[in-house]
Order: sequence, then C-alpha cells, then structure tokens
Amino acid sequence: MEKANSIEIVSSGISMSRRAFTKLVTVVSVMALGMQSSISTCLGQLGKLFGNPGPEVINLIWLEGQDCAGDTISIKQASNPTLIDVLTGAVPGLGGLKLVFHPTLMAEWGDDASKVLVDAMEGKYDPFVLILEGSIPDETKAGEGVFCVIGEHKEKILTLTEVIDSLSRRCAAAVALGTCACYGGIPSGKPNPTGSKGLLDYLGTDWKGALGLPVVCVP
Repeated sequence: MEKANSIEIVSSGISMSRRAFTKLVTVVSVMALGMQSSISTCLGQLGKLFGNPGPEVINLIWLEGQDCAGDTISIKQASNPTLIDVLTGAVPGLGGLKLVFHPTLMAEWGDDASKVLVDAMEGKYDPFVLILEGSIPDETKAGEGVFCVIGEHKEKILTLTEVIDSLSRRCAAAVALGTCACYGGIPSGKPNPTGSKGLLDYLGTDWKGALGLPVVCVP
C-alpha cells in the first residue's frame, strides 16, 4: 500500500486506504439516513474493503445538536439489516463498527455517558468517526446562559461546541447527517437567534480529519 494513499493510526495499529475509509463513511451515512434499499448493497461490499487483518474496531461517536432526532428515528426503524444486526456484527463481513456514544441509543446515562465524551477527547477511543446530527449554535450569543449542553461531568457542563472543537482535532473523519448538521437547517432560519450553522460552516471548508477527508455532508 503506497504511503500517499493510506494512513496509519499508530495508537490502534490500524492502516487503511483513504478510498476504503471513504466507502466506510458512505456506509455509515446511508445507514443513518435509513436508506434501506441501499444499505444491503453497501454492507455487502463493505466486507471486501479490508484485507486480513483489517481494522479491528472503528468507533462511532454520534452527537446530537439542535435537531428533531429525525436521523436517529430513521436508523432505529431501519430494516434489512436492522441496527442490532449492524452493531452486533450479525451481517457477514461487517464487524468492528462500535457505537460508543449516542445520547439516545447508548446504555450509559448521566455522568457515565458524559465520561465517554471526556475519554474520547483524551484519545481513549481513537480511531473514531465523528457523526453530527443537528446544527451548531454560536455560544457567544448566549450571554450568561448556554444554548446547547450535551452532557455534564464532575459538575462541569459539556457544550456541543466544546466537544466538537476537541473531537474534530483528533477524529479520523467527520460526517454531518441531515440538513441541520450539513447546512444549519430550520434552526438557522431567520432571524436565527442562536447563530446556528452546519458542521461544514463551523469547521470550515479547509478542515480535514486525520484521514485527509473534509466534512462528509449527507443532507
């Protein structure tokens, strides 16, 4: 594998081509949007992407910002395969996807759930794909308050922007799911009191993850 076309995440001993990882991100995006007719095709190809040995685990960290949870509802209702099939590796050739954080679907709650985010910011879940559902507010417009809190750890609140700022510096790739995450959606409509914007605008068009990929938008 040529160095120019591949990346190694040394801490986890994982090496894959950028092309393979791009396809993986596509699979995750399609899955999340509940495009069931396409899921089976994508998942059938996924097992061919990685040689033996391939990456053992790719963690998924799914954040929800200003949203209606529509994408979460879609993935929960997906069939052929179901969400359980995907996460338990029941689909042939699809192992190693681990949803370590999702505010609706994870078993942990409260401080235990927030600790997953803190650990991720400290690098304990590398390599991971950052997935955002919902738009991002401008906390500088919140005055003495706050617009979007996604956790609390040791009596300290975790804002969406704080977590994204940290995780975007170490994630392998970032995926924006749905119109709100991609472009701001309804929360960004006039007069847009929270200064809402999508992940692409927030991180910028020049931003790239560890694998050299820009924000992957799936509206």
